[in-house]
Amino acid sequence: MSLIKPAYLLITSFIIWLIAYLSIPATYINLGESLWFPILTLTFFNLLFVLGLNTVNGVPKKHPQISIQKKQIIILLLFGIGVLGATLRVFQRVFIQEIYFAEDLVKTRMDLMANEGNSGLIGVISAVAYPFTTVTLMLAILWIKSIRKSFFIVIFLIGLYPIYDSFLTESRLLIVFVLGMLVVTVLASKISFFKSFTTFNFHKLPLFRIPTILRRKRVFIPLIIISVGFVIFSQKVINNRLAAFGYKDTLTIWEYYHETKIDKDFKQEVKRENSIVQKNKQIGMYSLKHYFSHSVFEYVRLVNHLESSYGYYYGLFEFYTFIKFAKIIGFDIPSFSELNEVSYKPAVYTTFWGPFFIDFGVFGFIISFILGRFTKRMYLKAREGSESAILIYAFIAVIILASFFVNLAMGGNLYFLNAIFISILFIKFWPNKTVITV
Repeated sequence: MSLIKPAYLLITSFIIWLIAYLSIPATYINLGESLWFPILTLTFFNLLFVLGLNTVNGVPKKHPQISIQKKQIIILLLFGIGVLGATLRVFQRVFIQEIYFAEDLVKTRMDLMANEGNSGLIGVISAVAYPFTTVTLMLAILWIKSIRKSFFIVIFLIGLYPIYDSFLTESRLLIVFVLGMLVVTVLASKISFFKSFTTFNFHKLPLFRIPTILRRKRVFIPLIIISVGFVIFSQKVINNRLAAFGYKDTLTIWEYYHETKIDKDFKQEVKRENSIVQKNKQIGMYSLKHYFSHSVFEYVRLVNHLESSYGYYYGLFEFYTFIKFAKIIGFDIPSFSELNEVSYKPAVYTTFWGPFFIDFGVFGFIISFILGRFTKRMYLKAREGSESAILIYAFIAVIILASFFVNLAMGGNLYFLNAIFISILFIKFWPNKTVITV
C-alpha cells in the first residue's frame, strides 16, 4: 500500500502550476488594486490546510472485518444502482439532449448549460445514480479477491462509463477526476502485483513511492501513449471550440477575454506558420498552459473584485449541486447563475479556494484548518486499510492535486461524493453477523 501524502499532492499541484506559469508566453494584466491581500489569503488557506495536516499524528487502528458475503451483496446493490443511472444517462444523452455524436457539439453543450436545472426527473435520477458505477469499481478493486473475475471485468467496463461519456461530450476534467480516484484506489489496494515500490527523493528527502511495475516498459509505454493521447484529445477539443466560434484571430480574442498580453515573438511565430495543423498545435499548447496557470490570477481578480471579504453564501455556492434540490419541495433557491453574479468573471477557474472565498471569505481560514485535519485522518485510516477512508481519500486526493488549478469539489463531481457517502453507509450498517473487531 503506497498512498501519496496530502502535503506532497499539494506541492505537486503548485509545481505543475508554476511550470505552466513560467512557460506560458503571456503576461496576466488587470489584476486589480492590490496583489498582497489576495496572495496573502491564498497563502493562508494553503498554510492553514498544511498546519491542519500536521496536527494529526495518529488514528485508532481498530476497524471491523467484513465478510465475503457482505462484500458481494454491497457490490451487487451498488452496481445495480450504477447500471440504472448509466442506462438513464445514455437514454438522456441520446434521445433527450441528443448530445452524443451531435453535428455541432459545442453549440449543443452551450444550449444545455443555458437551460440550467431543466434536466427533468430522468436527468436528476441519472445524475445521482450513474456515479455508483465508478464507486462500485473502486470497491471491487479493494475487494477483488471476494468477487468472481468475470463479474469484475463487467464492473470494470461499466465502471468506466463516466470516461466514455466524457469523451463523447468532450469534457476533460471528469476524465482526469475519475482516473485519479481509480489510481488512488489501486495504490491503496492489496493487489498482488504491487509487491515492490520505488521511492522518489528530492535532496535525500523522500517525496513519494510508486509501484515498481509502473517503471516496466510494458506498463510505462502504454501509460505514455495514454497521456499523449489525452493531450491530443485536449487539443482536438480546443480546435473544435475554436472552429465553432469562428475566431479569425484567436490569440487577439484570447488576449481580450483572458486579460493577458501575449508575447510578440509567439504571436509572430504562430502567424508565420503555414501549416494549419502546426498552428493549431501551437495554439492548443498555449491553451493548455493557460488552463493550468490562469487560476491564481483569476483568484486575485476575484478577491479584488468582491466587495466583502467575509463571505456571501456560506456554502450555498460551493455545494449548490446538493442545495438546488430544495427547489423540488418548493424552497425559493436562486439559480447558480444568479449566485455567480458576485464573481468577477463567470466560467473561469479560481483555484480550489476561489469558490471557497466567495462562500466564506476570511472565515474560511478556520475551515481550511479543519479540512487539513480531516484529510490527514482519512489518509491515515486509508493506510490502515479502512475501505470507507480509502473511498473518501481517493476523492480528496484528486481535489488536492488539482487545487492550484480548479475546484473539483463542485458541480457534478459532488454526485460522486454522494455515491461514496451512501456506499459507506452500506459498509457500516449492512448486517454482518461475522464481523470481527481486531
